[in-house]
Amino acid sequence: MANPSVLKALTREQIEEAFKKTKTETNIPGIDLELVTEKYYDRVFEFAWNNFALKEPINIALGLERTDELKNLWMSSFKLNLSLIFIDKETKDIIAMRTTRIASKDDVFDLESIKSQPIKDVLAFCACCDKHADFFGHYGVSEAFHFFGLAVNEKYGRRGYAEKICRAAINMIRHFGIDQVCIKGEASSNYSKKVYPKVGFEELGEVRYDTFEIDGRKPIQNTGIHESMKVYGMIVKK
Repeated sequence: MANPSVLKALTREQIEEAFKKTKTETNIPGIDLELVTEKYYDRVFEFAWNNFALKEPINIALGLERTDELKNLWMSSFKLNLSLIFIDKETKDIIAMRTTRIASKDDVFDLESIKSQPIKDVLAFCACCDKHADFFGHYGVSEAFHFFGLAVNEKYGRRGYAEKICRAAINMIRHFGIDQVCIKGEASSNYSKKVYPKVGFEELGEVRYDTFEIDGRKPIQNTGIHESMKVYGMIVKK
């Protein structure tokens, strides 16, 4: 498995070289694959807000609001320059987004420092799911790539773009040339639960929203057809 220092030690040049190889292999008519770099940060955050944050069942149930704290969470991932987007060649619209970050076994969110209660609840729920799935224990690693957010513009729905951009993200990780590395992901809607198995992930655990309790509260209720979050994992070899 990858040494804990390997992922964070990836250089911008290594990332861009792996992206170039992935772009060459990703041939979708009318679509450009792009790496999320500085010129895209703000635009991709707008896309993430409109096509992910406003539509995820947890966020809707908790009444998540657009704040600087929320933007900073997303930006911390974008600034790793590991995320990918599909862009319509004709309209220049962003079609799909696969956000990738780096997760460590020892990651702990300082919930006391967060002002937004919905963000606190989301992070606490994710921590509960992580404990239940035991991703790091299952694979015997201390660090992994983390598929943090997947979204498709609804105007381009039902065309397989979610699956295609996930495959591109996996291929880019493979092109980093690491002997063996793991990818962690979560599916919080019934739609994303269909994608992970298609691209080769195994299911590690599931937690129902209506059973989650924190500080005597059960904050995630009324999520409709989306009843749970599932945690997935995958081993990638070069």
